[in-house]
Amino acid sequence: MVLREVAAALNNLSSVEENKMEISDRGMCTIIGLMLSGDTIVERHAVCACANLMETIELNSRLIEERGVAPLVALASNEDANSRGEACRCIANLTVNPDVHQVLIREGCLASLVGSLSSPELNCQRYASLSLANLATTVAAQVKIIQSGAVRPLIDLGLNPIHQIEARRYAVLAIASKCNY
Repeated sequence: MVLREVAAALNNLSSVEENKMEISDRGMCTIIGLMLSGDTIVERHAVCACANLMETIELNSRLIEERGVAPLVALASNEDANSRGEACRCIANLTVNPDVHQVLIREGCLASLVGSLSSPELNCQRYASLSLANLATTVAAQVKIIQSGAVRPLIDLGLNPIHQIEARRYAVLAIASKCNY
């Protein structure tokens, strides 16, 4: 019960811009540990806190230094759709920084993202397609994205009118980025 309250507090505090640097400095290890807790609610709050922190590019290196990418990638394949969606949001925030692309790929994020493209959860679709669109801006990642089997799910997501327009737009953007090079 206490871990749930700690994770929820970190989640709430991390959503305020003024708190992000201090939470990253003092709580990144705790957040990563909570992402590995095995309690769905704790993991969901922890990965949401991590996604909030990763909105600030300067904090990306902290997650990498503390070895938080592997737990993040694991949560991006989680059975819990909310945790999975938040993990995809965190990865999408990280992919804004091209310096992080190879780390994410090396840690196996592509398989998690490709799997999330066909998730019924809208946030999974949206943030997985946004992540792939951001990753596709670097030539080195494009080959890996194609090899991961992402093209067919991106096409299916982009063409299907029942999917959220934002997810469809990001899917098409990911495909278009691969065509530009």
